[in-house]
Amino acid sequence: MAICIITGAAGFIGSHLAETLLEQGHRVVGIDSLTTNYARSIKLSNLSALRGDPKFTFIEKRIEHLRHDEVPWADAYVFHLAGQPGVRDSWGSGFQDFVQNNIVASQCLLEVLRMNRPQRLILASSSSVYGVVDDHLMRESDETTPLSPYGVTKLAAEKLCLVYAQEYSISTAILRFFSVFGPRQRPDMLAHKLLTAASDQESISIFGSLDQRRDFTYVSDIVRACSASIEMVAPTAIINVASGAPVSLAECIRVAEALTGRSIPLVMTERQAGDVANTHGDISKARVMLNYSPLISFQDGLRRQWEWMLTERRAHAQTVM
Repeated sequence: MAICIITGAAGFIGSHLAETLLEQGHRVVGIDSLTTNYARSIKLSNLSALRGDPKFTFIEKRIEHLRHDEVPWADAYVFHLAGQPGVRDSWGSGFQDFVQNNIVASQCLLEVLRMNRPQRLILASSSSVYGVVDDHLMRESDETTPLSPYGVTKLAAEKLCLVYAQEYSISTAILRFFSVFGPRQRPDMLAHKLLTAASDQESISIFGSLDQRRDFTYVSDIVRACSASIEMVAPTAIINVASGAPVSLAECIRVAEALTGRSIPLVMTERQAGDVANTHGDISKARVMLNYSPLISFQDGLRRQWEWMLTERRAHAQTVM
């Protein structure tokens, strides 16, 4: 089995990927600096199922501070999921964190990899690199014109990876994720906020129209695409990973209300800078190159996320009693 290195291993997607790779028999080295973009306690909880596995090693450190000999890079599959997320926070003074965590950290990692020859680098990118596409169907061949500083930094990370792939023959898969949701989702993301608002009977702000459509992709589908990239035949590729079935915000709210049995108070407000009204990923390339086919619908995925949230809340209530 392979050695797999995951940056951002304590995050939402990274922790799920680590668990899956361990189940497949791989040895996993998780790297995470536990940045404070959301609660450290959540990230530590994400790692709880991994800690007891003898095939898992965790390193709490920034990528920029890693020694070359600290991690078994050579011949490993490196999943670069670490980064600074969030479109709205990337404006203004917060941009410096996005530059450091999405661009500088990626370049530091690439410098390590060019001297240690991994089997493959797999970069977690974002649909935010596309910006607005005329027919709403986002294809890998489309021009990339991001609308937010966040999208600009994710695109810069892609370009860096392609430069190093070409100059130093580093096999690279760039996976563009679309609106990932599911258990352990970050608290600032829509599905989590909808379910929390319904449960707590608190209002939620909707920026723009309820007609906006998002290509929500369940986390286990994302993880399957990541793990399949180990077997990818092409040396380098850019690939969308999406559900291919966009859902309107109005439908999201309806599903969340049906699951929770509660109405969600809405506060309608203006579109926020950087928001793309509609996302829809063309997944035909993923089907061919990764044998990828999304398995979990939005309705089923949100039900699973709600059941996980209820379990977490019950466990928390028991610990404070």
